[in-house]
Amino acid sequence: MAFGGADIKGLSQFDPTGDGSVVSERWQRWYEEFDAYADSLGVFVDGAEPAQLTRRRALMMYSAGAAVREVFKTLEDTGTKADYDKAVNALEKHFVVQSNSTFQRHVFRQITQQADETVSQMVTRLKKAAEGCAFRDDLENQIRDQVVQGLRSSRLRRKLLEKGTALTLTATLAIAASLEAVEAMDSQFRILSSVDEFPNPSSQIRQVSNETRECFNCGRTGHSYKDSTCPAKGRICHTCGKKGHFATKCRDGSGKKEQTSGPNVKPRGKWGQKRQGHKVRQVDECTCHCQNKQGDEQNHSDDSERGYAFAIDTDKCEKVPVVIGGVPVDIIVDSGTTANIIDRALWEFLKTEKITCSSRRCNKKIYPYTSVEPLQTIGCFKAVVTAGERSVEAEFVVIAEKGEPLMSRKTALALGVLRIGIDVNSVKSYVDMREEFKPVFQGVGKLRDRQIKLKVDPEIRPVAQPVRRTPFGLRDRVKEKIQELVEQDIIEPVEEPTPWVSPVVIVPKPNGDIRICIDMRRVNEAIVRERHPIPTVDEILQELSTSKVFSKIDLKWGYHQLELDPESRKLTTFVTHCGLYRYKRLLFGVNAAPEIYQHEIHKVLQGLPGVANISDDIIIHGATQEEHDERLRQTLTRLKDAGLTANAEKCLFGVSELVFRGHKLTKDGINPTKAKIEAVANACEPIRSTLLPAGPWEDVAVDFLGPLPSGESILVIIDYYSRYYEYIVMRSTTAEKTVAALAGIFARHGLPLTLYSDNGPQFISQVFADYMRLTGVHHHRVTPKWPQANGEVERQNQSLEKRMRIAHSEGKDWKEALLSYVAAYRATPHSTTGKSPAELLFGRKIRTKLPVISESLNDQEIRDQDAESKGASKLYADSKRGAKPSDVVPGDEVLVRREVSSKMDTPFLPQPYTVVSREGNKLNICSPEGVMYARNTSHVKKYHRQGILQPEAETTEAQVPLYHGVGAELITPQSDVETTSDIGILQPEAETTEAQVPLYHGVGAELITPQSDVETTSDQSQHEGTERQMGVPKTVPSPTQTSIWSRPKRHRLRPKRFSDYLLE
Repeated sequence: MAFGGADIKGLSQFDPTGDGSVVSERWQRWYEEFDAYADSLGVFVDGAEPAQLTRRRALMMYSAGAAVREVFKTLEDTGTKADYDKAVNALEKHFVVQSNSTFQRHVFRQITQQADETVSQMVTRLKKAAEGCAFRDDLENQIRDQVVQGLRSSRLRRKLLEKGTALTLTATLAIAASLEAVEAMDSQFRILSSVDEFPNPSSQIRQVSNETRECFNCGRTGHSYKDSTCPAKGRICHTCGKKGHFATKCRDGSGKKEQTSGPNVKPRGKWGQKRQGHKVRQVDECTCHCQNKQGDEQNHSDDSERGYAFAIDTDKCEKVPVVIGGVPVDIIVDSGTTANIIDRALWEFLKTEKITCSSRRCNKKIYPYTSVEPLQTIGCFKAVVTAGERSVEAEFVVIAEKGEPLMSRKTALALGVLRIGIDVNSVKSYVDMREEFKPVFQGVGKLRDRQIKLKVDPEIRPVAQPVRRTPFGLRDRVKEKIQELVEQDIIEPVEEPTPWVSPVVIVPKPNGDIRICIDMRRVNEAIVRERHPIPTVDEILQELSTSKVFSKIDLKWGYHQLELDPESRKLTTFVTHCGLYRYKRLLFGVNAAPEIYQHEIHKVLQGLPGVANISDDIIIHGATQEEHDERLRQTLTRLKDAGLTANAEKCLFGVSELVFRGHKLTKDGINPTKAKIEAVANACEPIRSTLLPAGPWEDVAVDFLGPLPSGESILVIIDYYSRYYEYIVMRSTTAEKTVAALAGIFARHGLPLTLYSDNGPQFISQVFADYMRLTGVHHHRVTPKWPQANGEVERQNQSLEKRMRIAHSEGKDWKEALLSYVAAYRATPHSTTGKSPAELLFGRKIRTKLPVISESLNDQEIRDQDAESKGASKLYADSKRGAKPSDVVPGDEVLVRREVSSKMDTPFLPQPYTVVSREGNKLNICSPEGVMYARNTSHVKKYHRQGILQPEAETTEAQVPLYHGVGAELITPQSDVETTSDIGILQPEAETTEAQVPLYHGVGAELITPQSDVETTSDQSQHEGTERQMGVPKTVPSPTQTSIWSRPKRHRLRPKRFSDYLLE
């Protein structure tokens, strides 16, 4: 039973946690036990006095436990202390889920007879399941029908159906019991001639030959104790501490270990362990790297769990090499075995090899083929099993008898070492097919009777680039690679003058090899592309809708199988420290190579049904096995006739599942791969670029840098428009000192409109709030634990820190170094705006040692450059990160990222929080305890209670956003959608007059209306990141206006030489 807590004279406390249906069933069982327990104490209900009812109610509440008593306090209509029935009804109403007869009948119809379950036991389960089905008077007939439908024995079903309408539930049970008894008696007479899995170890005589003699040091066969390949060489014995042998073969046990020689030695298993003499529970007494699972996992083992073994202790089966818990083992794959099985000897060997596993006691019953007596099991363990590149966690059952290790069907399928159906039946035919087309899978081919000619633009002059020096550590490998390519007839040395010469780029591979890449950028300027179409994945997948069997052929070294004509080879000349060489085959890096290669391979395969290619990947598919095999044979014939070859290691033939270009092709349809789903589900949120403010010193940000080793801190304040910043070195960072420092800066530059800061103690104090209110500056605090929201000032802090570190390393005064750095920074044009910070803030260039010529500022050009630079950076960053907008909305449940203090901590808090509101990318969330927090959208992810990714809603044409240029707005074609300030998207509204139409001048520029009295929306600065987004202007048109977007226009000035003329 699933009751937790301390026992009260045998009655367990009730556990109210878990799923509703589970708790409901648990409560009904617990109350039945309590009812019997209370009656046994003489505390009855029927005809009881109020004092007796009070005692029974108190006994129930005490027996149920503290958790139930806490729940009971929150319930309504619980009555007085003597109202026992009301208390029971209130608890039942809370814990018992209302039954749905339709669903319960569905569950009832799914019940079938389990393995090792009698019909009588099945009827008991059906009666229990029928309690919520409301069958009423027809209950017995329904149970009878379900018994007949769910029987495992066809013989018994036929006997029951012979009764016709005279069959009742009672007759069903009688017939079933009779037949089950007959089968049990009959099984005792069966001759188990085909099963000889576990002979008596004491009577078995093992004949030892040179090939099977055990090593004295490790216990394994196939070598002698003198061989250097013995795994015990250099290993330390855990018994005697000496080197050169394992503990199981130790000869210095002083009576504690068994003898290893002499007339009284018992026969040993394959690894030298004794076959008997260990207790059943010794599986938990191991010295390996495992964790013994005790407690509930052992005490509540399912005794009825069964397994079946079909091939044990046979040397005729082929074995598969696998790694179990880090230990290499050869194991037999048995498709008829339902459990992974090893014997005691192998288990002892795995322990000596320090297997990594998790062991526990096991009551699982393993039955040999045609046997009614289970094998003796001594325990189970879980370990990671690896075969090739696949790894799964599997459970192994350890048996006391001797036998070969067996791998179950489930584990073998998961590891890919066992294939069922088409793959198994077609293995031999595909092996024969490979032998028939053996030239297709050998070497690097060459397309027959075809030379590729690269067309060159005659107006482009050839360029001979100088050699790029190869590192001395790579020269030997470069020389070997070049020699290899020459021997394979892919490149050839150049012995004549050549107009084109390209340098090489050496790229090391993880396996120690190198790849020689030719820098063809200058040559590509002269090569004319042929523009042959390349099919998309969707075009090919559309043809696979009815296919069930698939094959994939990967052409070896793709482009190198197409030969270049002599004139085109001159374009591929490259220079190394070994001299000049050129390609005789088509190479990677040529701009026209993909379309040429696709076109040539398409011509080779043209006319073959069910065959398509994208570059060097050829896919063959068919609706039936015969159709697929015929198409595969035709494809291999074409490749053989054309002289092309394939990479045998990357080819797959006759499979029912195939991954092709990121899509998983199966006989049931096309599905995305797990990696693609995870990439979309775990995509980060796109970068939110800030819009340049309307003018200088309107939006400023402030932050503290430090404390420094001297105990000082630096107050940094920066203007978002000009990137001009001031700094003050402070010994105290209290709110009063901070206000005094800002007052001095504001006295020089004036008061800004908005001040951004983090949530430092000085910025959230009442003194600072009063100063902001007194000066009329709007104070905006960024989201906690999200410094990126105040990224401009954080970036300047990095530059100041770097300059101070340089000054410290050079032994200079860091304060003087900062003055020199800041002076140079303020006078240097910024990489984003193209203007110096001082010029944008003061309207003039500040004087430096370099002479300057005063020029009028072009504000429009600044805005264009700023918007283009930020837009390009945003697109690049979003594409690299695979970013997608956050779809978290108020009401969603989310998991919140936490600060990880140890490797065992999860990146997110386990309990879900509720989103209360959203302001731009700032979320106000509520914890389960009711505490409010502010977090950025990047700190949370959606919480799906069922663990599945919900599909997105279909988007209609009217909802598709339109993108107009770098940094422009997302515009929907709906004409009646209002402006949404929270997401920073300006949308067109109702038609207006010409005087109300705003004009848009330039990417990232302001919206300008002919009206002179349009005011700035007052709440624009209330939302972090939103009022400065890419494409959201500072001035928002009124609701009656319609937005009109125009192309950017340059601000043209009349040349000074025409100042004395009148131009028309």
